[in-house]
Amino acid sequence: MKLKLLLCGAFLSTVAARAELPPATVKAIHDANQDSVLMLSGTLKYEAQKLRELTVEGPATVVDAKGLLITSYSIVRLPMGARKTEIRESTLKVKLPSGAELPVRVVLTDADLGAVLLVPENPAAVPAGAFKPVKWDTAAKAQPMDPVVIVGRTEKNYGGLPDAAPGKINAVDRKPRLLYTCALLASGDGEAAFDKDGKLFGIGIGPQTIVAAEELPDLFDQARRAAAKKPTADKE
Repeated sequence: MKLKLLLCGAFLSTVAARAELPPATVKAIHDANQDSVLMLSGTLKYEAQKLRELTVEGPATVVDAKGLLITSYSIVRLPMGARKTEIRESTLKVKLPSGAELPVRVVLTDADLGAVLLVPENPAAVPAGAFKPVKWDTAAKAQPMDPVVIVGRTEKNYGGLPDAAPGKINAVDRKPRLLYTCALLASGDGEAAFDKDGKLFGIGIGPQTIVAAEELPDLFDQARRAAAKKPTADKE
Protein backbone atom coordinates (compact mmCIF):
# COMPACT_ATOMS: atom_id res chain seq x y z
CA MET A 1 0.00 0.00 0.00
CA LYS A 2 2.83 2.38 0.90
CA LEU A 3 4.50 1.73 -2.47
CA LYS A 4 1.25 2.44 -4.29
CA LEU A 5 0.85 5.69 -2.39
CA LEU A 6 4.39 6.72 -3.25
CA LEU A 7 3.84 5.93 -6.92
CA CYS A 8 0.58 7.85 -6.88
CA GLY A 9 2.29 10.81 -5.25
CA ALA A 10 5.07 10.74 -7.83
CA PHE A 11 2.52 10.64 -10.66
CA LEU A 12 0.55 13.57 -9.24
CA SER A 13 3.74 15.56 -8.77
CA THR A 14 4.68 14.93 -12.40
CA VAL A 15 1.21 15.97 -13.59
CA ALA A 16 1.29 19.11 -11.45
CA ALA A 17 4.72 20.07 -12.77
CA ARG A 18 3.52 19.52 -16.32
CA ALA A 19 0.44 21.69 -15.81
CA GLU A 20 2.14 24.64 -14.11
CA LEU A 21 4.15 27.31 -15.88
CA PRO A 22 6.56 29.81 -14.32
CA PRO A 23 5.13 33.35 -14.13
CA ALA A 24 7.95 34.57 -16.38
CA THR A 25 6.85 32.15 -19.12
CA VAL A 26 3.23 33.27 -18.86
CA LYS A 27 4.31 36.91 -19.03
CA ALA A 28 6.50 36.29 -22.09
CA ILE A 29 3.63 34.61 -23.95
CA HIS A 30 1.29 37.41 -22.92
CA ASP A 31 3.71 40.13 -24.03
CA ALA A 32 4.28 38.47 -27.40
CA ASN A 33 0.56 38.13 -28.19
CA GLN A 34 -1.34 40.82 -26.31
CA ASP A 35 -1.84 42.94 -29.45
CA SER A 36 -3.30 39.96 -31.33
CA VAL A 37 -6.43 39.70 -29.16
CA LEU A 38 -8.59 42.83 -29.35
CA MET A 39 -11.72 44.13 -27.63
CA LEU A 40 -14.86 43.99 -29.76
CA SER A 41 -17.91 46.03 -28.73
CA GLY A 42 -21.05 47.68 -30.04
CA THR A 43 -24.57 46.70 -31.01
CA LEU A 44 -26.31 44.74 -33.73
CA LYS A 45 -29.87 45.10 -34.94
CA TYR A 46 -31.02 42.06 -36.90
CA GLU A 47 -34.18 40.72 -38.48
CA ALA A 48 -35.31 37.24 -37.44
CA GLN A 49 -39.11 37.27 -37.71
CA LYS A 50 -38.95 40.62 -35.94
CA LEU A 51 -36.33 43.32 -35.33
CA ARG A 52 -34.04 42.51 -32.39
CA GLU A 53 -31.01 44.18 -30.87
CA LEU A 54 -27.86 42.69 -29.34
CA THR A 55 -25.14 44.25 -27.22
CA VAL A 56 -21.72 42.86 -28.09
CA GLU A 57 -18.65 42.96 -25.87
CA GLY A 58 -15.65 40.65 -25.68
CA PRO A 59 -12.36 39.49 -27.18
CA ALA A 60 -11.67 38.71 -30.83
CA THR A 61 -8.45 37.16 -32.14
CA VAL A 62 -6.70 38.65 -35.16
CA VAL A 63 -6.44 36.14 -38.01
CA ASP A 64 -4.52 38.15 -40.60
CA ALA A 65 -2.93 41.53 -41.23
CA LYS A 66 -5.95 42.72 -43.24
CA GLY A 67 -8.13 42.57 -40.14
CA LEU A 68 -9.98 39.28 -40.36
CA LEU A 69 -11.12 38.49 -36.81
CA ILE A 70 -12.55 35.43 -35.12
CA THR A 71 -14.70 35.36 -32.01
CA SER A 72 -17.41 33.13 -30.59
CA TYR A 73 -21.17 32.91 -30.40
CA SER A 74 -20.91 33.73 -26.69
CA ILE A 75 -19.75 37.22 -27.76
CA VAL A 76 -21.87 37.82 -30.90
CA ARG A 77 -25.08 36.01 -30.02
CA LEU A 78 -26.72 35.85 -33.43
CA PRO A 79 -29.26 33.01 -33.78
CA MET A 80 -27.18 30.61 -35.83
CA GLY A 81 -29.94 28.01 -36.06
CA ALA A 82 -32.16 30.34 -38.04
CA ARG A 83 -32.33 29.85 -41.81
CA LYS A 84 -31.86 33.55 -42.45
CA THR A 85 -30.75 36.32 -40.13
CA GLU A 86 -30.40 39.73 -41.73
CA ILE A 87 -28.31 42.35 -39.97
CA ARG A 88 -30.08 45.70 -40.34
CA GLU A 89 -27.70 47.92 -38.41
CA SER A 90 -24.27 47.50 -36.83
CA THR A 91 -22.18 49.72 -34.58
CA LEU A 92 -19.52 47.07 -33.97
CA LYS A 93 -16.00 48.38 -33.44
CA VAL A 94 -12.70 46.80 -32.54
CA LYS A 95 -10.20 48.70 -30.42
CA LEU A 96 -6.71 48.62 -31.92
CA PRO A 97 -3.50 48.53 -29.82
CA SER A 98 -3.06 52.24 -30.69
CA GLY A 99 -6.34 53.01 -28.90
CA ALA A 100 -8.19 53.85 -32.13
CA GLU A 101 -11.55 52.17 -32.74
CA LEU A 102 -12.26 50.71 -36.15
CA PRO A 103 -15.75 49.75 -37.43
CA VAL A 104 -16.08 46.06 -38.30
CA ARG A 105 -18.88 43.84 -39.59
CA VAL A 106 -19.92 40.23 -39.30
CA VAL A 107 -19.09 38.46 -42.54
CA LEU A 108 -19.60 34.78 -41.71
CA THR A 109 -20.91 32.51 -38.98
CA ASP A 110 -20.35 28.79 -38.50
CA ALA A 111 -23.14 27.07 -36.58
CA ASP A 112 -21.17 23.84 -36.04
CA LEU A 113 -18.26 25.56 -34.34
CA GLY A 114 -20.15 28.50 -32.91
CA ALA A 115 -17.64 30.80 -34.60
CA VAL A 116 -18.18 34.35 -35.84
CA LEU A 117 -15.87 35.99 -38.40
CA LEU A 118 -15.58 39.75 -38.85
CA VAL A 119 -13.76 42.14 -41.18
CA PRO A 120 -13.21 45.91 -41.25
CA GLU A 121 -16.14 47.91 -42.66
CA ASN A 122 -13.76 49.91 -44.84
CA PRO A 123 -10.56 47.97 -45.61
CA ALA A 124 -9.05 50.98 -47.37
CA ALA A 125 -9.19 52.95 -44.12
CA VAL A 126 -7.15 50.40 -42.14
CA PRO A 127 -3.75 51.89 -41.21
CA ALA A 128 -0.72 49.86 -42.27
CA GLY A 129 0.35 47.49 -39.52
CA ALA A 130 -2.83 48.10 -37.49
CA PHE A 131 -3.59 44.40 -37.14
CA LYS A 132 -1.06 41.98 -35.68
CA PRO A 133 -2.21 38.39 -36.25
CA VAL A 134 -1.33 35.40 -34.12
CA LYS A 135 1.12 33.02 -35.79
CA TRP A 136 -0.89 30.35 -37.56
CA ASP A 137 2.11 28.94 -39.46
CA THR A 138 3.70 27.55 -36.28
CA ALA A 139 0.47 26.26 -34.72
CA ALA A 140 0.91 23.25 -32.43
CA LYS A 141 -1.24 20.52 -30.85
CA ALA A 142 -1.94 19.79 -27.20
CA GLN A 143 -2.49 16.72 -25.05
CA PRO A 144 -4.48 16.17 -21.85
CA MET A 145 -2.82 17.82 -18.82
CA ASP A 146 -0.63 20.04 -21.02
CA PRO A 147 -0.25 23.58 -19.70
CA VAL A 148 -2.02 26.34 -21.59
CA VAL A 149 -1.86 30.12 -21.52
CA ILE A 150 -5.05 31.92 -22.49
CA VAL A 151 -4.41 35.43 -23.84
CA GLY A 152 -7.46 37.67 -23.88
CA ARG A 153 -8.97 40.91 -22.64
CA THR A 154 -10.55 42.04 -19.41
CA GLU A 155 -14.19 43.14 -19.41
CA LYS A 156 -14.86 46.58 -20.85
CA ASN A 157 -15.76 47.86 -17.36
CA TYR A 158 -12.16 47.08 -16.41
CA GLY A 159 -10.76 48.86 -19.43
CA GLY A 160 -10.62 45.95 -21.89
CA LEU A 161 -6.97 45.51 -20.95
CA PRO A 162 -4.86 42.65 -22.30
CA ASP A 163 -4.60 39.80 -19.83
CA ALA A 164 -3.33 36.24 -19.62
CA ALA A 165 -4.14 33.24 -17.44
CA PRO A 166 -2.35 29.89 -17.07
CA GLY A 167 -4.33 26.67 -17.03
CA LYS A 168 -4.29 23.14 -18.38
CA ILE A 169 -5.98 21.00 -20.99
CA ASN A 170 -8.52 18.78 -19.24
CA ALA A 171 -9.53 16.61 -22.20
CA VAL A 172 -9.13 16.20 -25.97
CA ASP A 173 -11.98 15.36 -28.37
CA ARG A 174 -10.70 14.28 -31.78
CA LYS A 175 -13.99 13.55 -33.59
CA PRO A 176 -15.56 14.99 -35.65
CA ARG A 177 -13.19 17.91 -35.09
CA LEU A 178 -10.17 18.41 -32.87
CA LEU A 179 -11.36 20.24 -29.74
CA TYR A 180 -9.75 20.81 -26.37
CA THR A 181 -11.54 21.14 -23.06
CA CYS A 182 -10.19 23.77 -20.68
CA ALA A 183 -12.08 24.54 -17.48
CA LEU A 184 -10.41 27.95 -17.39
CA LEU A 185 -12.62 29.06 -20.30
CA ALA A 186 -15.90 29.59 -18.48
CA SER A 187 -17.64 31.45 -21.31
CA GLY A 188 -15.53 30.26 -24.22
CA ASP A 189 -15.06 33.67 -25.80
CA GLY A 190 -12.71 34.41 -28.70
CA GLU A 191 -9.39 34.31 -26.88
CA ALA A 192 -6.19 32.66 -28.10
CA ALA A 193 -4.64 29.56 -26.49
CA PHE A 194 -0.89 28.91 -26.47
CA ASP A 195 1.30 26.03 -25.35
CA LYS A 196 4.27 26.29 -23.00
CA ASP A 197 6.54 27.27 -25.90
CA GLY A 198 4.27 30.14 -26.91
CA LYS A 199 2.89 28.37 -29.97
CA LEU A 200 -0.75 28.91 -30.81
CA PHE A 201 -2.85 25.76 -30.73
CA GLY A 202 -6.42 27.02 -30.72
CA ILE A 203 -9.12 29.62 -30.19
CA GLY A 204 -11.64 29.65 -27.35
CA ILE A 205 -15.08 29.01 -28.84
CA GLY A 206 -17.87 27.65 -26.69
CA PRO A 207 -18.00 27.00 -22.94
CA GLN A 208 -14.69 25.46 -21.81
CA THR A 209 -13.89 24.68 -25.45
CA ILE A 210 -10.85 25.47 -27.57
CA VAL A 211 -11.08 24.64 -31.26
CA ALA A 212 -7.76 23.46 -32.70
CA ALA A 213 -6.00 25.93 -35.00
CA GLU A 214 -5.75 23.29 -37.71
CA GLU A 215 -9.55 23.17 -37.99
CA LEU A 216 -9.92 26.83 -38.94
CA PRO A 217 -8.12 27.66 -42.24
CA ASP A 218 -11.03 26.53 -44.45
CA LEU A 219 -13.37 28.72 -42.41
CA PHE A 220 -11.04 31.67 -42.86
CA ASP A 221 -10.99 31.14 -46.63
CA GLN A 222 -14.80 31.10 -46.65
CA ALA A 223 -14.87 34.36 -44.72
CA ARG A 224 -12.43 36.02 -47.11
CA ARG A 225 -14.53 34.95 -50.10
CA ALA A 226 -17.70 36.19 -48.40
CA ALA A 227 -16.08 39.53 -47.58
CA ALA A 228 -15.02 39.97 -51.20
CA LYS A 229 -18.52 39.31 -52.53
CA LYS A 230 -20.83 41.62 -50.62
CA PRO A 231 -21.04 43.80 -47.50
CA THR A 232 -23.78 41.76 -45.81
CA ALA A 233 -23.30 38.81 -43.44
CA ASP A 234 -23.45 35.29 -44.80
CA LYS A 235 -25.01 32.68 -42.59
CA GLU A 236 -24.57 28.94 -42.51
